[in-house]
Order: sequence, then structure tokens, then C-alpha cells
Amino acid sequence: MVEVRVEMDWVLESERWIYTVRCMMKQTFLRLLFCSHMVCGLTVHAGDGGQQKYYAITSALEMELEAVLDALEGETFEKEVVIAGNTFRVGEVYGLPIVVFQTQVGMTNAAMFTQLALSEFPVKAVLFSGVAGAINPDMAKGEVVIPERWHYHDYGGYFNKVSPDSDEYEQPPSDYRRMYRYDNFGMFFPADVLGVREGVEKAVHVSHFSVDPQLLMVAKRAVAKMDMGAFHVTVGGAGTGGNIFMDNLDYRKFLRKTWSTDVIDMESTAIGHVCWSNSTPFLVVRGLSDLAGGQEGENEFDEYAGLAWDNAASVLDRILRELAEKP
Repeated sequence: MVEVRVEMDWVLESERWIYTVRCMMKQTFLRLLFCSHMVCGLTVHAGDGGQQKYYAITSALEMELEAVLDALEGETFEKEVVIAGNTFRVGEVYGLPIVVFQTQVGMTNAAMFTQLALSEFPVKAVLFSGVAGAINPDMAKGEVVIPERWHYHDYGGYFNKVSPDSDEYEQPPSDYRRMYRYDNFGMFFPADVLGVREGVEKAVHVSHFSVDPQLLMVAKRAVAKMDMGAFHVTVGGAGTGGNIFMDNLDYRKFLRKTWSTDVIDMESTAIGHVCWSNSTPFLVVRGLSDLAGGQEGENEFDEYAGLAWDNAASVLDRILRELAEKP
């Protein structure tokens, strides 16, 4: 009797194992079917190796993204995919396949949702439209800037003074000193960020993230065709980004001196970082909503933000039309 019970126990355990394997195979099949339907199920464009490539169109604020959608003409969306609570709309505009989503506000959100987009969709390039603060004293509210490179301004270290009465600060540890190659702003010493990407064996120091030169050329062609009577557009220059809303004159001067900064925001450098790591082209269009501390009196973001994101959206629309005509 004992031997029979052992054999029956073995049979029951085998059946449970077989049932578990079958469930796992079924779940894997359903996931693959879902991915195929949700991401790869649109019409395949020739020349992309059998897989469609999307232009990822994104903004941080809901109003910024609404301005983009208002500027576009004839866009259609075939489906929506919700990932980590964020909605990604898949469709087409001017014959270009697009995936549209919000990065939400801040560097962490921008990095997370940009990486999700690149991981879940075959993205050809990331195109961002939104507002920024003007650091360049020659730039005015309502203007649009498309920088060619993006720096972090809040990556670094805080250090003590040499003594309470001293104006000098302790130096960073020797192993990290070459990262801290910029002048300090009080106790804050900016540094180059560490980054990794395919083909690099270990993390490297990165001073900035460059916008794709071909996309910059497309932007220049698009801007040249626009009626510039309403506002000025600058293609080139530098932007800085960090998890800080900037409204301080002294720090504004520091940013201009340290990185020749033209504009400052809270998402673009993180997007550039993610795109650099993934070897994906990116381009950022920023409308100037305020002077980031260069104004007299209160910050004027509330008054000029709408104008700024509308102007940026209209420029991005022209860029997309140019891509549709001559990528």
C-alpha cells in the first residue's frame, strides 16, 4: 500500500508540473500576440527591414501636447497603449508613422517614459515640443529655440567650506576630480555625468548630448520656409536641464558663463541622455515662456506659457511636414 501511495503522489505531482508548464506557455503566447497586435500590427513601410519605424512625438505638460495636436493637420490614431499608467497613441500624420505621449514633468519622468517608448516601439527619432526659460539675455519671451546640444546643470556635488570664515571650498575626492571641471556656484560643484551605451565597455564621462545633425538640418530647412513675422526661431546653441524650476538671476548668469546656455528646462537633457544610450536621434523645440530670473519683478511664466508652447508646436509641425517631404 505504501508503494502505491508513493506512485500516486508522483503521478499527481507530474500532472501539476505539466499543467503549470502549459499555463506558462499559454501566457507567453498571449503576450507575444498582444505585442504583435498592439505594437507591430500597423502597415509595414518599405525600406525599414520589415518593421515600421515611428517618430515619437512628446511633451511634458498636457497643454504642451494639446498644442502640438492642435497644430498638426489630418493626424489619425489607430490605437492606444497604456504602459505604467501613461498613454501612448499610435497613428500617422503627413504619411509619417507616429507614437504620441507625455513625458510628464521632470528629468526622472522624462527619462523613464522616453525609455519605455524606445523599449516598446521601434522608434526612428524622438521629437519634443514644449516651453523653457531663456538664459541668453538676447532672447525674448515667445521666441523658439532648437538647441544643438544639452547639458545637465544639477549633476555634481555639495562641499563644505575650508573653514567657516573662508570663501574657499573643499575639493572633490581625487578619484572624481576630473568630473568636476567647472567653476562652482557656492557649495555646488557641477560635474560631467557618467553614461553607458552599446559598444562602450564601461561608463564614460559625458559633458553633453548632441542633437542629431540631420534633424537639425531638417529643422533649418523647415524654419527657412516659415513666415517669421510673428516670432524668431534660433537653430543651434546650448540648453541645460535639471530638476529645478529656475528663477534666479545669479544662477542664470552662472549657467550662461559655464555652458553658454541659451535655454533651461526640466526634461530635455534626460531625453537626450536616453536617446544617446539607445543610439536614437532626437530633437527638442522649446518656446520661451519666461526669463528664468532675468526679469524685473515676478516670473511671467503664467502670462507667456501659452504663447510659448503654441509657437513651439507650430515649428514642430513644420519640421514634421519637412520630414514627410524630404526626410
